[in-house]
Amino acid sequence: MDEDLIVRREERGLISVLTMEYRPYNLLGPTLIGVVATEVTAAQEVGSRAIILRSGLRHFSAGADVNLFDSRIEQGGRREAAISGVDFLKLLELLPIPIVASVHGVCLGGGFELALACDYIVAASSAKIGSVEVALGLHPLLGGIQRQVQRAGASAPRRSRCSGDVTMRRRSKGGVLSTSWSPTTH
Repeated sequence: MDEDLIVRREERGLISVLTMEYRPYNLLGPTLIGVVATEVTAAQEVGSRAIILRSGLRHFSAGADVNLFDSRIEQGGRREAAISGVDFLKLLELLPIPIVASVHGVCLGGGFELALACDYIVAASSAKIGSVEVALGLHPLLGGIQRQVQRAGASAPRRSRCSGDVTMRRRSKGGVLSTSWSPTTH
């Protein structure tokens, strides 16, 4: 396995499978966002009819890379990324082909916002999904609250935002998740 690999794209018929492998936890920042945006665009250009976004690591995404916060403050809020987080999620939302987030492990903070920007979320029944920014004294910065409201109504994100509760997976009947599954052992 290539230790420098960030995202692997495979074509399975008319479906592109994008596997994030940005060690250690698929933390969102300019590197991962830039590569995923490039691969999504490439998948569209080769004629894919759908995209599956998944992780090849233990977790889907543990959120934003908070180690980048200090450098961003030092730069006066400016970024050196090719695409901003907001523009990246807008790219996913406006893509004319469906994107399915295949979630396992943890999917927190920015990782949850990434999944919410996809058309569908399919999650393992053991997945831990939610907004944990409140535990850090922050609010979701990429439109996560608005996306939660669109999928689950106003009360679910309000509870999560105020408590830091990581139980969005249990609210699949409320519309946050498209479906969930229990992995089987063979």
